[in-house]
Amino acid sequence: WQSFIAAELHKGTSPLFWPLDEDAKSFVRNRISSKYRVVDDALSRKPYLTGSHFTAADAYLFPILSWALFFKLDLSDFPNIKDFLRRVGKRPSVLAALAAEGPGLISISCDEPLATTQRGSAPSVALQA
Repeated sequence: WQSFIAAELHKGTSPLFWPLDEDAKSFVRNRISSKYRVVDDALSRKPYLTGSHFTAADAYLFPILSWALFFKLDLSDFPNIKDFLRRVGKRPSVLAALAAEGPGLISISCDEPLATTQRGSAPSVALQA
């Protein structure tokens, strides 16, 4: 899974950081969508990529998938990805990291805004999609 995340999702999403015209962005979005389908299908059978336990692959997947929210990609066809982002976004270690380092590109907020927090306090996390 880590190879798939690195080669297909991380590398595949990276062009959205570049100054692209709308046609190029559309191409990237369509291409990423097919990769999201693979992940969404895998998550339909279990809470994490490899089963019932959180692994390093899930830790890598979380920020990469959250870029979809940062770039305002439509996740409506990927309910299992949305559930994964909510589930992982509620983990105490994720909340602590977001509180300590700030959200950066991780924008997991739509049911409610990401709470403004002081360093050391956990933000309120909700999925935006």
